[in-house]
Amino acid sequence: MGSRLAQGFKPSVIFRDAKGNVQFPGRSADQPPKGYTRVELRSSREVFRFEREMDMRCKREHDRSAEAEARRAAEVRGKLRGELRSMMQHMTPYGRDFARAAMDRNDRAPTKSYDPGFHLPVFHFNSSNIPPHRSEDTDWKERRA
Repeated sequence: MGSRLAQGFKPSVIFRDAKGNVQFPGRSADQPPKGYTRVELRSSREVFRFEREMDMRCKREHDRSAEAEARRAAEVRGKLRGELRSMMQHMTPYGRDFARAAMDRNDRAPTKSYDPGFHLPVFHFNSSNIPPHRSEDTDWKERRA
């Protein structure tokens, strides 16, 4: 018998419904709610695939929200700029130049990228940075996960 190259681990548990919605149980022994199926992530490959899936899902949701916000902001900006252009007719040349420069700078403002950074903590932290756990399973003693 050869030696094991990798250390085994208890599977990470999630609950998934038919639409792909995911819930995270408080404890791996919990039963899934009605309409959800228990899914055990048994290998690091499965965990990392799930993390990428959740990352993409969170990013899509963020992008949809950011696009809607950008549309609302564009409407408000258009209205306010119309008012500003009307006021610019009564400004000094320096004031008009300043207002134009402010609008140009606002138009060139960089957009921020978004990285959800989704991960299952058990795969990215070790016992040195996880608080002790007390439960009936540990006879109510404090122990590290």
